[in-house]
Amino acid sequence: SETPPEPIQTVAPDYPEEERAAGVEGMVVIQTEVLSTGQVGALEATQEVEGHPAFTASALEAVRQWAFKP
Repeated sequence: SETPPEPIQTVAPDYPEEERAAGVEGMVVIQTEVLSTGQVGALEATQEVEGHPAFTASALEAVRQWAFKP
């Protein structure tokens, strides 16, 4: 049976300053591949904040830095 990946390092995304100043909120959902080394492989945003690509960019940048227990 497969064991779900266990994060050992997570990085929170930075809140884009322009969106913060404008009071814009939203949620980005990222689907990621976890490699056998525990590193993050392919990433895809499956939910974005329409009209605010800075949220997606920030989320992708943060998740690229995550690490999982191999």
